[in-house]
Amino acid sequence: MGEPLKNHFGAAIPRRIAEMIANVWPELNATEFVADALRGYEPLELKQRAEHIARVMHRHLPQDFAQAAGILLASLGPKLEGNDSGEHAHGAIEMFYVISGELEHVVNGKSQFLKPGMAGYVRPPDKIRHKTGPAGAKVVVIWVPGDEAKKIVARWTKEP
Repeated sequence: MGEPLKNHFGAAIPRRIAEMIANVWPELNATEFVADALRGYEPLELKQRAEHIARVMHRHLPQDFAQAAGILLASLGPKLEGNDSGEHAHGAIEMFYVISGELEHVVNGKSQFLKPGMAGYVRPPDKIRHKTGPAGAKVVVIWVPGDEAKKIVARWTKEP
């Protein structure tokens, strides 16, 4: 049996979150944030880890929601110009589920429009591009990291 997905979301995740936040909000004590996040982290399951990190962010970010949300949004980096990711590839499987809006999902030059309730996926070494209309789209993205992805891809067969 494969390794639990939670193992791919280890101590590096809270460290990276702290780094991203500190880059846009220098008031964050990243050392304390990481120590707080890692306290009791190891035995938690994946969903519990996400909830734990959310509580840690709540403790370390400003209590004013608008200010905290602004910091978190800024930590994600600049908004893509023209709502187009540009063609790229990943060494991991990506799965998408559209919540709202519309996402043009282009895989190896073949375009598919995903609307709310629809899903799509990408597997290495696919060339991908994502585009949205001016209103954007809310999409849940799930990644299966590197080596685990290779195991999954090896079991796939060509689609009819």
